[in-house]
Amino acid sequence: NDSIRILGKIDNINGFYDLKGKKFIIYNSTIAMRGLKEINPLLDIKLKHILPEVTIYIYIIGDKNRPRLKFLSDPLISKKEIFSYLIFGTSIENIGKGDRKGNYSKTALFFLSNAMTKDIAESLGVDKIELNEGEGGKGVDIKVGKRLSKKLMIIYKNSADKNSIKMEYDINKNFGIESENGENENSIDLFFKKRY
Repeated sequence: NDSIRILGKIDNINGFYDLKGKKFIIYNSTIAMRGLKEINPLLDIKLKHILPEVTIYIYIIGDKNRPRLKFLSDPLISKKEIFSYLIFGTSIENIGKGDRKGNYSKTALFFLSNAMTKDIAESLGVDKIELNEGEGGKGVDIKVGKRLSKKLMIIYKNSADKNSIKMEYDINKNFGIESENGENENSIDLFFKKRY
């Protein structure tokens, strides 16, 4: 009772992709089916997003289950500038100045900051860094996490009003335990997660 397997390659894929009003040009791309039981093609997808000041190139390579993204630009700019243009359509400098009506939301700026934290986390030898606006707009909440095993992660949380250590343990793919120890409170929770 063998399942159907697909083997072959689609070359020279060209077209357009519209993402919330942003137009991405797909060019010279390839998808290769490897005849595996699980449909998991090899990807070589090339996209470009043309803006007045810069053209952003995005390369998606690897297989469907573990794709890797590479970002380049013409003229050459930093990765954080690339993210700024992709998310806001303008440079970080222009975000700092604000738009014609006032300024960009704090949420948007935190989103941009978090886009850069992967590089920072790698350089510090941790697995996760998150920055969020503090409760009631007070300061910045910082989370730094380190995975101790495949199922266990320890997270240090620092905010304007409290510090705490949180443990996240995955029992299986659907159930996990969270335990948090803070200065004035301790908690333990069992949670259920489901991917759709």
